[in-house]
Amino acid sequence: MLYILIAVITVLWAAGQSVLKAGLVESTPISSSIINGTCGLVAGLPFFYFNPPDFTDFTTFYPVSAWVALCYLTYYYALNIGELGAVSSLLNTFPLYTVLFAVFVMGEKLITRQWIAVALIIAGGVVISGNYINESDGGAVNDNSAGRGGDKNKAGYKRFILSFIVISAAVCIGIADAVTLPVVINKGPSTHLIYFWSTQIILGLFLKACFERKNFDFKKLVSKYSIIGNFLLNSGAVCFVLSMGYGQISIIEPLTSTYTLFVALIAWKYFGEKFTLIKTAAIITTVTGIIMILRW
Repeated sequence: MLYILIAVITVLWAAGQSVLKAGLVESTPISSSIINGTCGLVAGLPFFYFNPPDFTDFTTFYPVSAWVALCYLTYYYALNIGELGAVSSLLNTFPLYTVLFAVFVMGEKLITRQWIAVALIIAGGVVISGNYINESDGGAVNDNSAGRGGDKNKAGYKRFILSFIVISAAVCIGIADAVTLPVVINKGPSTHLIYFWSTQIILGLFLKACFERKNFDFKKLVSKYSIIGNFLLNSGAVCFVLSMGYGQISIIEPLTSTYTLFVALIAWKYFGEKFTLIKTAAIITTVTGIIMILRW
């Protein structure tokens, strides 16, 4: 049953992330977060019916899920920049941070193969950061023109900032997924999902009122692609939380994160993103590391 869930999660997340990327053209990260919370509560209704939530000890467990929702806001900002294939690959290094958090904070242990996997993930991420994020700016620089050295420096700096933003989002998501486990274990997945998605709506509306008050537009909350993308992502999230009952988080995270390969293919097929040997090798190296970090 676990592997069936993982296969479903992989397909739903690959399709959802790709459609959401298209939706961010007409929406905003904050609006997409609100849409995500709304779609999540709708997608989760059948699951909530068969798995009733437990809202006791609200003050103990709600803050955890609310903090996780805040961390996941970085996901939408990260997805909104750079090429889909690059951003997806870097975002999906989050199992590295989940596993490292589990090792240094939760007391889990890694074997030699898994430490090698950590090195592969880092190496792949570095190559992607240097050669993939915002390639259009870097490619616009003429290496034969000494007068454009400043442009090259600016392009390099911009790639660094973009990579830093995406990797920071991956760190936040990885740690957030690790701390989700106590809520799921003690109160069940339905409780966490309701807390999480409700917070996305409440927090999102608050942030939208604060930061988008001059351009507050409810039309951005009805973006067709954002709604479809978030609905697919949240359907996968329901399966993901359900899968936590079948094994350690350090097993589930790496397997589900292989969906980045499908995202890369979609980005090539439908978004016109180019692939070079270096790009392909970097993605394969990263995904190999994610698979190797799995315990079996």
